[in-house]
Amino acid sequence: MDNRRPERRQIRKLAKTVLLTIVAWYILWFSLSALLRTHNPIVFVGLDPGLPWNECSMTPTLNPGDILFLEGVPSNEIRVGDIIVLRSPADPDQLIVHRVVEIVIRNGEYHFTTKGDNPRTNPWSLPYEREFAATYIVGRVIFRVPFAGWIWIVAKTPVGTAVLIGCIVVMILREFSNKTE
Repeated sequence: MDNRRPERRQIRKLAKTVLLTIVAWYILWFSLSALLRTHNPIVFVGLDPGLPWNECSMTPTLNPGDILFLEGVPSNEIRVGDIIVLRSPADPDQLIVHRVVEIVIRNGEYHFTTKGDNPRTNPWSLPYEREFAATYIVGRVIFRVPFAGWIWIVAKTPVGTAVLIGCIVVMILREFSNKTE
């Protein structure tokens, strides 16, 4: 019976830590969303299909694994040269990080043309990136943390997910085995 009490205490402590971590993340996310005026204040630069692991459409300015912080701005504050994140008009679930190369105002509405900085992969804008409406814009990039997002990129793969879960299980098992010895 005596051995059971520390286990319950450890389980409660672990559950409390997990819960506090989740709550802290949501508080941080919603605080950043409110402060930066966008629903997506943090975006990871991912891998582009068909490109090497260390290259994306925005290389050399941005690299896969970079974490970007965004601010929501009115369309009239976006300038040519700004790096923005937009929802792909072809697939709204896909986010694109590109540079604004042209702004057209038609009937009082702003329309943007963007393209990537990588001259090898983006010699011109993609068809759906030409004169898209401001409603597709998620935010303007204001800050970048280089390469810190690789943990997220790897964790999204099946092998990465398995390794991450395995590491968590090993840490939990070590925690319990250290306390019972």
